[in-house]
Amino acid sequence: MQVLDGKITNLGESDSLNPRRALRSLAAFSGVVTLGVLSTGGTAAAVPDPSAKAPPPICRSHIEVRNPHPLGTHEIWPDHPDWMVEFRGPGQGRIAKSVTVSNTVTSSAGVGGDKVSAEVGFDVMWSTTTRTSWTSPEIPPNQRIMLRAGKVVQRTGFEVWRINETVHPTCGTSQREVRLPNGHADQYKHLVYRTDYL
Repeated sequence: MQVLDGKITNLGESDSLNPRRALRSLAAFSGVVTLGVLSTGGTAAAVPDPSAKAPPPICRSHIEVRNPHPLGTHEIWPDHPDWMVEFRGPGQGRIAKSVTVSNTVTSSAGVGGDKVSAEVGFDVMWSTTTRTSWTSPEIPPNQRIMLRAGKVVQRTGFEVWRINETVHPTCGTSQREVRLPNGHADQYKHLVYRTDYL
């Protein structure tokens, strides 16, 4: 028997007359073919495990401050003893106290001062100490007055946005923007005074 190109080309007479020898020849031929396949050195492809679960998505969010815009000047009159003095005439009342003045930021979204400062153009965390100094006009006898000190500020409004991101391990990142209530920042300019007649 001869094996050429994977085919049995000659089965001798003795083989054809002897079934057992013919079967052994076929078995030997099958072994040659099998060994040929195994000797190729190929690597079987990995089969995905159907029970394995994909990692869960990661959710995160951050706050952004946008679109700063001027809102004009405003007077603020603190309702605190350091900012007011009561006086009864006759004569002139006077207010002279040490007070703290500062820039401020107002936002219900809890946005950080550093982010607001970067957008509005001034440090919203700035503060200092100064003194009030004001004398009222001449007050008639028994007339009660309240001398008050206040602050003049330059107000800047801004928009507040929450950026919600979802990171999918297999699908990339999706983003959704939610607009929150606007905020404003006040930049201190100078003190102002008034006399309230009671």
